[in-house]
Amino acid sequence: MFEAFIRNIVYRRVIICGLILSVFGLAQSATGAAIPDPLRPHDFTPAEPIVTEIEPEEMPTWAVQTIVVSAGREFAVINGRAVKVGQSVDRAKVVAIGLYSVTLNYRGTLVDLKLAKSQVVEPVISSGEEK
Repeated sequence: MFEAFIRNIVYRRVIICGLILSVFGLAQSATGAAIPDPLRPHDFTPAEPIVTEIEPEEMPTWAVQTIVVSAGREFAVINGRAVKVGQSVDRAKVVAIGLYSVTLNYRGTLVDLKLAKSQVVEPVISSGEEK
């Protein structure tokens, strides 16, 4: 019973100390006064932050020279390089290859590249009979 009495007194003192410290902290933060760092030298002055402007990276340019879509193969020539779906060209991943366009993913942005009208060749379907 004596231990319970002592424990009760200790708990009350801990709660009272906690309340006093929290009120003291709130009063200090309400006045706007900063709490000094006890480990910081008294003549310490913080250094000015170094701010450097980073130029945004320019988006590369892509040019489609050829698109080949057939039963057995599908690829495109972009900037002189033959690529398939899933491969990369100039920091962009090829997402889709269509008959007349290629879709790239550049840093989360989808970019559609289309063949110029002068480059489009209509498919020739032969019946197998020669004349």
